[in-house]
Amino acid sequence: MPEKGRSFGWFWFLALVIAVGVLVNSVKNGTHKSSDVSPAGSAVAATPAAPDDSLLMKRVSRGMQTAAVFNNSKREVVFFLWTSWIPGETREGVMRYQVRAYLGDTTKPATDSLFLRRVQLQCRISAELTDNQDFQLRSFPLQFLAMQDDDHNTTSLEANDSVAMSKTEYSSISQANPAWSPTWRCY
Repeated sequence: MPEKGRSFGWFWFLALVIAVGVLVNSVKNGTHKSSDVSPAGSAVAATPAAPDDSLLMKRVSRGMQTAAVFNNSKREVVFFLWTSWIPGETREGVMRYQVRAYLGDTTKPATDSLFLRRVQLQCRISAELTDNQDFQLRSFPLQFLAMQDDDHNTTSLEANDSVAMSKTEYSSISQANPAWSPTWRCY
């Protein structure tokens, strides 16, 4: 009887050695799937980009819009919008956007700078995206920062941020340019 116990023990020892070998081999080959953890110990998203996502991840121009935002001025501000989509967990993601605003006609740098600062400080501006059927898809406020030259004159305004958006919603943004319009309220 002691002989059977000893051979049974060897069986489990060999099974353990084989299991550890398989585990070490899978970790070396990157096929271990228990929990994806970054070296710092925090969980990372386990959703790699799908092949068709790579097209959505590229920066796309959504067009240019021009607007005279103040009732007491004919000066126009020219807005440009670019977007891209980044996947996230459970098919959700974010739309990154960048909006730049310039003056349509320039005069003196100091005068242009004051006008752009007035737009930045006295206007609440939002971007409204439209879908493929020309319905409003999404509206989000723009928080502009002043871009300045070496003489501290404001040369343009820039909003650069992201909003949560599913892949389906992002894909439904109109392909026509412009696919958006600015809305504003200035004081």
